[in-house]
Amino acid sequence: MLISKKWYSELAASDVRAAATREGDLQAALTRVVNAMERYDGDLEKLQTRSFLGSLDAFREDVEVLLGAIGPVHDMDAWFIAHDLLTLRMHLVTAYSCRQLVDATFKRHASELASQPSRWAALTALEFSVLASWAADYGELSVISKLPKIHGKLSAVAARETRPLLRGVALASGDKESYRQKSLVTVSDSDRRFEEYLSGKSVAIVGPVNTGTKNGEEIDAFDVVVRFNHHDKAEYRADLFGQRTDVSYYTDPAFKKVVLGTNSTLSSLAYAVPQKAEVVSQFEGASNVQATLRSAYRQSNSVFFKSHGNALQRMLFDLLRFEVGDVKAFNMDMWLSSHDKNYKARRPKMDPHMFIHHDLISNFRFTKHVVAHGALTVDKTLAQILVTKPQDYILRLELLHGEHFRETQFKSAT
Repeated sequence: MLISKKWYSELAASDVRAAATREGDLQAALTRVVNAMERYDGDLEKLQTRSFLGSLDAFREDVEVLLGAIGPVHDMDAWFIAHDLLTLRMHLVTAYSCRQLVDATFKRHASELASQPSRWAALTALEFSVLASWAADYGELSVISKLPKIHGKLSAVAARETRPLLRGVALASGDKESYRQKSLVTVSDSDRRFEEYLSGKSVAIVGPVNTGTKNGEEIDAFDVVVRFNHHDKAEYRADLFGQRTDVSYYTDPAFKKVVLGTNSTLSSLAYAVPQKAEVVSQFEGASNVQATLRSAYRQSNSVFFKSHGNALQRMLFDLLRFEVGDVKAFNMDMWLSSHDKNYKARRPKMDPHMFIHHDLISNFRFTKHVVAHGALTVDKTLAQILVTKPQDYILRLELLHGEHFRETQFKSAT
């Protein structure tokens, strides 16, 4: 197997040290980063020393040289580590080049595997997960079409563990109805009232970004208006964001901060949807919340090749399990501007660590796929972003945020 795990966890110092001991193209460059880490042992997003940050800038130069001289790679884990190290310093263009190298190598591997049925029965759950998530992420239809047959050859244990991936692949491929049918087994008794509430209704998903487009009237015309991190003190410009909020999604820490931290009752909402309703209901002050609490659905096996989905993507996996009408996203720009003041995120500024846990390219590709196949429509701002090539999107991000972030990060380092 060319990849040893699904890459969506923290970037641990131990991973970098282990990669630096393996022979390969990146060994010398990674060793220099390890030397700058000194004795640090933990999540590297918390290591903010000037020697370490400087080593990442030098690492970018080393990687640029290597990228121009090598072809397929054998240690894709090391190149994912390189991607994440570069992302920590917002060297996003070079990080994307690392990702392209992994994609090109894995495409060769996936095509060979898909064409050799004799190997399918021996695949582990991890190997099938990596194969399926890459095919969905990359949009490789020749591999996607064979995934059900490959899955049918797996051991009973591996098949059971990876079954959620087939649902995820269906949605990532834009097949909303197939995803809904495959997701019927995931609809719990506690979901039934929410299912009835949404049945046949059009849904507007409204993001936090002031794009300058007057979407408000169209948003309020939808049957159900869904937002992120709504609280009682939120004031939306009606012409830009609309006025209604019927449902709001939260991470559990965000619920504690933006709802309980503002003493909100959410009396205007039909539903408040944290990650785990049973967890937030135990928080101090949660008994004052009047909206119905329900937990968001979360796939047990991520369909993303690299890391997890962002808020919109996670929301789609929940909402599209039900027989809803048209779904349209508004006021989102995939990090190409600042958030509106009403969006009280866990971190107040641009944070590359989020891009490690919620990979830019996987989320960009997923959104592009579901829009292209009609499972989701979007406003003109997001539509204009999604028609760009991934490399152009990444370039815009680095030009917008990279240099300022690196200067600020270095000034605050020890």
